[in-house]
Amino acid sequence: MTNDVQTQGFQRELDVKTSPLDCRALIEASAGTGKTYSLKHLVLRLLIEGETPVTIDRLLLVTFTKAATGELSQRIRTELQGLADRLLTGRPGEDETLEQQIALWIDSGLDIDMILTRVRNALSNFDDARVYTIHGFCQRMLKENVFSSGSDYGYRLENTDELVRQTVDEFLRAQVKVNSSPEFVEKLFGMKGWDDKLKSLVLAPESMPCQIVDDDETHRAVLEQFVAWAPKRLADLKRDNRVIGYDDLLKLMNDAVGHSDDFVRCVRAQFDAVMVDEFQDTDATQYSIFKRLFLDESIAPELLPKTVFFVGDPKQAIYRFRHAELETYLEAKNDIGMTYSLNKNFRSTGGLIACINGFFASENAFFTPDIRYREIRFDPKKPPLIERCSD
Repeated sequence: MTNDVQTQGFQRELDVKTSPLDCRALIEASAGTGKTYSLKHLVLRLLIEGETPVTIDRLLLVTFTKAATGELSQRIRTELQGLADRLLTGRPGEDETLEQQIALWIDSGLDIDMILTRVRNALSNFDDARVYTIHGFCQRMLKENVFSSGSDYGYRLENTDELVRQTVDEFLRAQVKVNSSPEFVEKLFGMKGWDDKLKSLVLAPESMPCQIVDDDETHRAVLEQFVAWAPKRLADLKRDNRVIGYDDLLKLMNDAVGHSDDFVRCVRAQFDAVMVDEFQDTDATQYSIFKRLFLDESIAPELLPKTVFFVGDPKQAIYRFRHAELETYLEAKNDIGMTYSLNKNFRSTGGLIACINGFFASENAFFTPDIRYREIRFDPKKPPLIERCSD
């Protein structure tokens, strides 16, 4: 993608009113810096600006929980309805940023009637809005493009944890039948995390060999048997029950985008703009899907969306319990090149922000030079947490 703002490693503060939309960029947003508001405002601009603005059905919004998709969808609809009411009454509202944006739209040659028409078009077609979780997005694309994806979609999508547990139990029972010595049984049941091991094996790319590193000879031998037997057994159970799990869905999608250029073209041709929220929670498989679909210029570059925004907070990518992968985030940041940031906190008091800025001022506050803390400004209108009074 050729654009003046696509400068590798360059970072600037996001101005939701004027920053270019025709680009791909990573938006880094700390807690309380107006991330959701910025997303809503950027959506408004995409739906209104230019000679041929993006239509609501060609805008893809991806976040990572069903609750978040519902909230984001509702807030965008509310924002559109509020803008329509503001334009109809002609009375300025309390949102200073929106008032400034309306003035910028008018200065660019859009009159009130044209803006209102575009807002009404978005509202009347809002049921066609594409707001998904990552799993919902994959499910929809695979179902709509069965032939180009090469996937067999005659399965129910449901939680497969019980089948994972059944597979592990069968394996452990079989091991005990072969060797029931107290020493072996103690070692076998001292090995933890079987369910997670199996889920990781299911997600692993076919091209990636499984490396088993364990100093204990017994552990190593058991793990080798588990790797060779358990994934196939789990696959058989899923096939017999005609189900696939949510992780299987991601693997199917990743295989489809990796093996079928036609599938990539079919999906890519549906969208003019893409926004991925909570991007710091993206793992390697999920990013592989997004990268192939919306960043890879080796396939039909003319079909790439003009706008691609990934939104996240790298400081939260250190949380392993959220399945975040810092390495994936940093890879994506390098691939995307352009980084914006939101540097003003609207939630917390000035004293607290100053304290946090001081605490994280160290160059290695997050134990890696790849994450740098950017000093956050505060809203001077925000009242203190505790206010001293005479009594």
